[in-house]
Amino acid sequence: MRTSIGAPLYDPSDFDLVIVGTPVWRLSVSSPIRTYLQDHARALQNVAFFCTMNYFGSNRAFRQMGDVCRRYPIATLARSKRAMRRGDLGREVDAFVDRLRNEYATLERAEPISRPVSAAPAPAK
Repeated sequence: MRTSIGAPLYDPSDFDLVIVGTPVWRLSVSSPIRTYLQDHARALQNVAFFCTMNYFGSNRAFRQMGDVCRRYPIATLARSKRAMRRGDLGREVDAFVDRLRNEYATLERAEPISRPVSAAPAPAK
């Protein structure tokens, strides 16, 4: 479902990589983020996704986000409410950033990434 959103502050076509985050609403990507991805799909060169959720739904939300913008994410990060309460977010964020750096370093700047990348977190160090 589309919703009304404001214009972005920056043109996503100016960036090689855009990181998009969403809450998971009813096991789906939120409508404002769905609208943003629909409106800017052609401008997005490469994407990474993150989400927050009550208990589960990240895989479906990430799949929906990729389908809407026609891009596979180079990395993903999903955090449940329970995990955020535990306060161990730093290690998983570090792993997400490491995946972004590693994948971004291998991107060919002229073409969007067209292969799926695992949504599984990197092993703990």
